[in-house]
Amino acid sequence: MKKYFKLLSAVIASVMLFTACKSANVGKSVATVNGEDIPYEEYLKKLEVFKFQLDNMYGENIWKEKAPNTDQTILQHFKGEILNKVIEDKIISQEAKKQGITADESKVKEYFEQSKKSIDENEILKKYYEDNKIDDNFINSMIREDVIKMALQDKYAKENGVTQEEVDKYYEEHKSEYSSEKVKASHIIILTTENGKDMSAEKQEEAKKKIDEIYEKIQAGESFEELAKQYSQDGSKNSGGDLGYFSKGEMVKEFSDVAFNMNIGEISKPFKTQFGYHIVKVTDKKSETEEEKAKAKEYIKSMLQEQKFSKYIENLKKDSKIEKHEDAIANAEKDIKSAELNKKEETTEQTGEDNNANKGEQQAQTEENKTQDTQKK
Repeated sequence: MKKYFKLLSAVIASVMLFTACKSANVGKSVATVNGEDIPYEEYLKKLEVFKFQLDNMYGENIWKEKAPNTDQTILQHFKGEILNKVIEDKIISQEAKKQGITADESKVKEYFEQSKKSIDENEILKKYYEDNKIDDNFINSMIREDVIKMALQDKYAKENGVTQEEVDKYYEEHKSEYSSEKVKASHIIILTTENGKDMSAEKQEEAKKKIDEIYEKIQAGESFEELAKQYSQDGSKNSGGDLGYFSKGEMVKEFSDVAFNMNIGEISKPFKTQFGYHIVKVTDKKSETEEEKAKAKEYIKSMLQEQKFSKYIENLKKDSKIEKHEDAIANAEKDIKSAELNKKEETTEQTGEDNNANKGEQQAQTEENKTQDTQKK
């Protein structure tokens, strides 16, 4: 339900911002999908949602920064991406209609009531909605859109569901990412890198010789922990080389391959990773429970189903007749800035009126106090 609340908050904010904008593009379309136009206003709302989200996550100036590997601002860079998203939404809407999919009104009602409850519990947001005269019809329409999309996804999943074999196969191939099996280990490391660069061949040979000497001391019965404190070359040395518990994906492959194939209490022979030479001692293991494995596989199933649905929509897009009117979105950034400026001016004017009213009240109170003082005298 949280996704509905966040989405509606963002879209509604964009709508109220857009109402202050008198663009020359109003009435134009940004694209035509299978003969159906997408209004410029709809596109601008989606673009503003993107900006609204960035503002809330990173501050109001983040969208003005340069996008990676380009001379464009983040907002300029994503104008095309948002256009593609609006086109995709239209294709989903058309496909749902084609298949006779309609919104489950009981779900629309449920999500609407939960949205209203969330709004009522937030005084600031509630005041914002009241001040901007946001009606229930608009909130309902946004929820209905989402419910229809979910219905299409559910129908597709029933007809093209992910099999258990697919889930199991993916889990085994990516076990290090999803398995909750953990190992607790300590290590001794002699570095072969310095400031992120490999040491000379001579220094690396010295490191190899040093780790071999340490291993011989361990074989002779000396304490692993004490040798780690004395010789190891990373922060774990102060705790006897203790690295705590870690999953397979948390360590580099060479290290994990050794540690996860050892028994508790076992000490490895020296081996090399990109950081240097190690000796590892496994001190404990935590096996993955069936409940944890089931949760991981449930997540994988959901992810694979989402990927299948995305490919399905992509194929629908390929089969659709799409005409982009990119000239219509050229001034989108300017329209957003103009709308924001108008909104700020309205806020400033209102603040000025409120301040003047307060000053008037203060002056009246001062005059009243003077009159009372005179009467007392």
